[in-house]
Amino acid sequence: METTLDVTTSFEKHLPTIGSRKVLLAFSSGVDSSVLAFLCHYYHIDFSMAHVNYRLRGLASEKDQFHADKISTKYNVKLHTNTSYQRPSSNPSPQTTARDHRYKWFSELKSNYGYPLTLTAHHLDDAMETFIMNAVRGTGIDGLKGIPSAKETYRPLIALTKSQILAFARLNNLDWREDPSNETLDYLRNRIRKSLLPPVKKEVRNYEKGFQKTIQNVSDQAHLLEIYGESLRKRLISDDLKITIKDLENLTPLDIHLPILFKPFGKFPWHDLHSIIYSSGGKYVCSRTFKVTKVKSQLQITAIGT
Repeated sequence: METTLDVTTSFEKHLPTIGSRKVLLAFSSGVDSSVLAFLCHYYHIDFSMAHVNYRLRGLASEKDQFHADKISTKYNVKLHTNTSYQRPSSNPSPQTTARDHRYKWFSELKSNYGYPLTLTAHHLDDAMETFIMNAVRGTGIDGLKGIPSAKETYRPLIALTKSQILAFARLNNLDWREDPSNETLDYLRNRIRKSLLPPVKKEVRNYEKGFQKTIQNVSDQAHLLEIYGESLRKRLISDDLKITIKDLENLTPLDIHLPILFKPFGKFPWHDLHSIIYSSGGKYVCSRTFKVTKVKSQLQITAIGT
């Protein structure tokens, strides 16, 4: 039986990592972030809240913002609100553009106000959905890590299930807002949540423990690849960011090594990067931040804009 103890015990494990630092809590007004705000207040964490009003759902969006304001007043913490999001008409993934918008804003807030850490309310069900989405779309090992914590973005509810969070919220009489878009089947994530995962949870005993073990295994293996990648870059990339083609040709299989080797320089069209290795000089490929150019018997890496 899931109890309030499950949530508090899990959250307390993260207190040493959060420590006395001033943190920015991403607050959507849903049950997950409402529980996270309650826990931060209960454990006397120095936090402020950040709420994005995308203004895509009319009055419902305004009520979400009102709820965020009410909670920040209740806990006597600062609330940052962003209403500048504009959905690109040509982008087929509004969820992706919305995510990019809020994380860019979070980064600006952290820089302007000195927050060393962002807290998000992602939980185990979110991680499972992300794992499946990335797997069916085609991904590398990083995409199979679900939603791991990062150096400056921390997820203290990640080991908890949605049902545990809901039970905790009800037991403590918390208020939250329901987003109707979570019920529609227009999005792949929602179809996974509503149609694919329920029978798995019903049939597989202790599914959450099995999934957590899988995520841990993948993360450990990804860590080993990180170590290998660092060693590879030290050996093959010169101080002036040049790589000899002959050295690349000795990597087997080359297609697997290229994403590992070039990971710090962004995501490239890997097939095109492979192609320019055997092309005539002068051809190049770009990530968002770096350009790789074939120059005689070498590849030259340069930061875009330099």
